[in-house]
Formats: sequence, C-alpha cells, structure tokens
Amino acid sequence: MIQFLLLITSYFSIHPFHVSVCEITHSRSEQSLQITQRIFLDDLEKTLNSRFNLHLDLLKEANHHVLDSLMIDYLGANLKIYVDSKIRKTSYLGFEIENKEAMWVYLEIPAISKMDLIEVQNSILLEMFDDQVNLVHVSYNDEVKSLHLAKNQPFDFINYKN
Repeated sequence: MIQFLLLITSYFSIHPFHVSVCEITHSRSEQSLQITQRIFLDDLEKTLNSRFNLHLDLLKEANHHVLDSLMIDYLGANLKIYVDSKIRKTSYLGFEIENKEAMWVYLEIPAISKMDLIEVQNSILLEMFDDQVNLVHVSYNDEVKSLHLAKNQPFDFINYKN
C-alpha cells in the first residue's frame, strides 16, 4: 500500500498532502541500523529556508555543499532514535535527489547487534505543515513494523522483547 502511495505521489510535483517515509533496517552482517529518509523536495526547501532564514534552491548543485550541513543540523534536531532506551547518534552518509521531487537522506547507527526496543521521534516538517505525516518502517529479524507519526504524536516505539 505504501509503495502504491509513493508511486502515485511521484507523478505529481505539487502534492495535496504532506508525507515523509523513513526506513530503518537492521543489518545483521554490519551490526548497524541503516536509515533512509525520503522527503518531498518542495516541502523540505520551504522548511529549511524558513528555519535557517535562507533562500536556497535545493535543485541547484551549487547549493549541495551547504545542504549537507543543513541536513545534519535539521535531522539532528528532528530525527531521534533510541535503542533499548538509549539515544543513538546517527552518522550522516549523504543524500540523493530523485526526479527533482524528493530527497533521499542516508544515515547509519553503528554497533547495533540486537535490540529489544526501538523508539523513534520523527518531527520532520511538523513545524511547517499541520497535516504532515511521517511514516517509519522498521525492519528487524525479517519482520517489518510501522509507525505513523504526526504533529499530535511525533514519538512512538516498537517492543521486540515480547
């Protein structure tokens, strides 16, 4: 269902709703959490320009060196991941722009061999859009569980201990 929703939204450069998708995948071989965050580019541009008092065009490659530092700051403040009740520092790996419509941001949390509990705070774009929804899909032990985060609930958890 989510893939269908993303496929439909990719055909429209102006979208009637605000959604981001975060995928958190546990890599057994690398003992890490690999994180991808997909954000609509126009929403991100509006938010970053407002938050940092800028006038950046995110599609211009000349601005991409600035964008790395902005994304590190922005995601550091708006995407927090706790494993077994301890906040974990994400390592920023970079970003890609998809079809001039969305940005994929890549992060990683090293040294995670197992987890009993994951807690996610994803407040990306919530300060700009009241209807913003941040979907989070967590893949762990060959199972995918999802969280639906929004302005009224930007934080939730998945307990794997059961």
